[in-house]
Amino acid sequence: MPSKIIDFFSLRNALFLLGAILISVSTALYKGYLRLPFSPVSAYDAVPHSSALVIECAPYTKAARVLNSAPYSGLAAWSCVQKIGEDTDLLQKIVEKSKPNLLASGRLIAAAQVSKANDFDYIYILDKLTEPLQLAGFAQDLVAFQPNKHNYKSQTVYSFTFGSGRALSVCEVRGIVIAARETYLVEYAIDQLNNYQNAISNDPDFKAVAKGLDPVAAVRVFFQSAPSAALAALYCNTKTIQNAFPNLQSVGKWAGIVPRIAKYGLSLTGFLQPNNAFMEALQSKNAASDLSIASVLPDNTACFAQFNVGDFATFYHRTGDNNSNINRYFASNIDHSFTYLLTEPTGEDFTNNHILLFKINDAVKTAAGMRDWSRALGKEEIIAYQNTTIQHLAAADFSKNLFGAGFDVLHNPYFTIIDKYLAFANTNEALQVLIDKYNFNQNLANEPQFIDFLVHNNTFTNAFLYARPARCMQLLRAFAAENTAENYQQYFAQWSIFQQVALSLRERDGVLIMQTVLQPSGNEAPKAAEKTTLQAPQNTASLNWKVQLQAAARTKPILVKNATNNETEILVQDIKNRIYLISRSGTMLWSRQLDEPILGSVQQIDLFTNKELEYLFNTKSKIYAIDRNGKDAQNYPIKLGVSATNGLVCVDYDGERKYFVYMACSNGNMYGFEKGGKPISGWNPLLVRGWFSRILQSFVANKREYLVAISDKGTLYAYNRYGSPQFSPVILTAPTLSAAGIDLLSDPIKISVCDTAGNLNIVTLDGKRSLGKVTVGNNRNVRMAVSDVGGDALKEYLVISAKQLCVYGYRNRQFGKWWGADLNDPLDDVFEVGIIGNAKQNIGLLSRTAKHFYLLDENGVLYPGFPINATTRCTISDLFEQRTNVLVGACDDVVYAYTIQ
Repeated sequence: MPSKIIDFFSLRNALFLLGAILISVSTALYKGYLRLPFSPVSAYDAVPHSSALVIECAPYTKAARVLNSAPYSGLAAWSCVQKIGEDTDLLQKIVEKSKPNLLASGRLIAAAQVSKANDFDYIYILDKLTEPLQLAGFAQDLVAFQPNKHNYKSQTVYSFTFGSGRALSVCEVRGIVIAARETYLVEYAIDQLNNYQNAISNDPDFKAVAKGLDPVAAVRVFFQSAPSAALAALYCNTKTIQNAFPNLQSVGKWAGIVPRIAKYGLSLTGFLQPNNAFMEALQSKNAASDLSIASVLPDNTACFAQFNVGDFATFYHRTGDNNSNINRYFASNIDHSFTYLLTEPTGEDFTNNHILLFKINDAVKTAAGMRDWSRALGKEEIIAYQNTTIQHLAAADFSKNLFGAGFDVLHNPYFTIIDKYLAFANTNEALQVLIDKYNFNQNLANEPQFIDFLVHNNTFTNAFLYARPARCMQLLRAFAAENTAENYQQYFAQWSIFQQVALSLRERDGVLIMQTVLQPSGNEAPKAAEKTTLQAPQNTASLNWKVQLQAAARTKPILVKNATNNETEILVQDIKNRIYLISRSGTMLWSRQLDEPILGSVQQIDLFTNKELEYLFNTKSKIYAIDRNGKDAQNYPIKLGVSATNGLVCVDYDGERKYFVYMACSNGNMYGFEKGGKPISGWNPLLVRGWFSRILQSFVANKREYLVAISDKGTLYAYNRYGSPQFSPVILTAPTLSAAGIDLLSDPIKISVCDTAGNLNIVTLDGKRSLGKVTVGNNRNVRMAVSDVGGDALKEYLVISAKQLCVYGYRNRQFGKWWGADLNDPLDDVFEVGIIGNAKQNIGLLSRTAKHFYLLDENGVLYPGFPINATTRCTISDLFEQRTNVLVGACDDVVYAYTIQ
């Protein structure tokens, strides 16, 4: 009896123990911590948890057709897509005899891994195959691919070598196939498969995002923020990684999208699990989009983000630092939305490109609150500009206090009210540009395609983000990794297949739904919307930036080269003799006070033959050589014993940086000297009739050197580099107000001088003169420039008087008037203007009295948007190195840059 009782209790305990084990195992299996050897596996079980980018194709061949569909065939050039195509071709070569349809069925997952110091590779996992792959049989048949095999944790890994050193390692594990270029990546996936509890398929955030995506979509893409920095480091610089990616990780852990071809572009629909206070607060609000913002957003917008947050004061209370001044003077006056704007950067410094726009409830109340805030900070500065005022807010960390450390872009900002918006920027000049663009209708409301795009992609959202890739080149340059900076244009070209990109976020079931549309560039873009109230006539001169000088500009903005980075910069002098150097993005680099005005122009020379460039110029009493930092070069300035009457000219005849410098003085002599001030060997001061005030001109023709000068009495002289006459002085019909025109391609070569009465003196290189006559305006104070407006490399004559321009030239060797144009203002200056992509020269006209600059094409047609305000000559160049025409000019005390569309 006792033995039976013992047996019963032993059996009962054994059953209890077995039950407990089964319950524990079941629980573990349910929670995903343990998997039995016979349990089925999924491709996602082998995806390393450190993967930043995961692309799922179901199947691959269908996904490839989607991603390569016109007009998105340019996507095939993207490295992330190109690698998949190359690797799957290798995999197909391995199996093509026995499994030709391997990639046309089942599911392929590509998980990106940083594999080298400067590159990444994919781990490929295939599952849902109709039958096993049986790699052992393939290896025997593929001797040509040099099969090699080894065991890793009880799994056989095969490595195949192809031409050009390409290789692919493949392993089959319990119904799934793992492949990668590097063997260790296959082993990495095997390790992950054995570490099931840490698989992304068990990650609750991943599952929440994946759950909302279409399970039968041809392509599904997942991004994980935490490991994205390592992948991004291949393309982004260290500063970007340090600053941007901690903020990215705080937005959300996982995001997933499904790409599809839609009517308005490539559509990416997906989900984001919010992970910080800003996004969680945003998640709780949906509001109607503010389409009227398009009339304030300037036409040089690179990207912007509009946030609809409901009651702004409540939103700020949940997300900001709860600064007492913000609560008291600011937050209660803001409506439901605000917009962060980044205008097109034109250089490495983006200070002037950051703008914050807040929609306001009441302009009067808002203005009073901001005025009180400014006073409370102890520094009230009010600047009247056009039809509004700009004020200064001495709030050091304005944007950081509003939205946290991740948005530290505005410091001690300036602010103004435009229409229904309160605008903030780092500088007064940035707001002036915004005001100008609003007043001149240079805004996105002028672009029908943008309005059409906006209406169809931003109707009811928590947040709307927009970018124009063509205006983001400098952003890409700034973010590019140091080791790939020289190739940034290649990456930009990949993005340039898209004309517009938009991302909408709206809340549903605890996650943010993402809707991204990438609209193709070129003829495949959707048709523009019908006319709306937001549309207006389009201007072709779009203001980029403006810089305030301390006084009105005396010289035209002179384009100079930064020898360090080869970027173009602007040098200008004002009427108080201060010179300024301005970056191509409109940043004031330095200024320096001189005693006198610059005579003539500024030339750059490598004074010390060290590949650094100095600015060489002269005033009436000194010759200056200044380095890029505004400091005098060694032994400069050189003080003149006699006052100069014109600007110097510096010539490097032999291309060996052995410079010859020529300058005329008030004693009637012209001097020639070397760069250090030593007289040119054999040069004797040249006594002339009168004195030289016109610009000296140097050229080489028929292997002979010519230095051409015109005296104030109306006599033309020509010398060689050592001061010997090339021909006898030529007495002209009268003095001239213009420089001589040189036509080196005419037969014979001509030096042309037009006097103030319209008499045209044509001098050949043997010193013979012939006369012509031009009729223009009232034929008083006639000025002339020569330019190839005909596009045949021969020069025509552009002459002005009063309010008229006439173009004279030769046709069939007959000289005559081609056409004329009557302008609205009296003209002071005429000069040629080169336009990128046009072999024919355009024409620039300046009216200083009316403060107008006119730009005419070769047929005399005025460019739309002109005249623009100017008091100096303007210059057009590819200032931003984007193959765009950028006009740099000055009006009174403002230097500006316009993009000519």
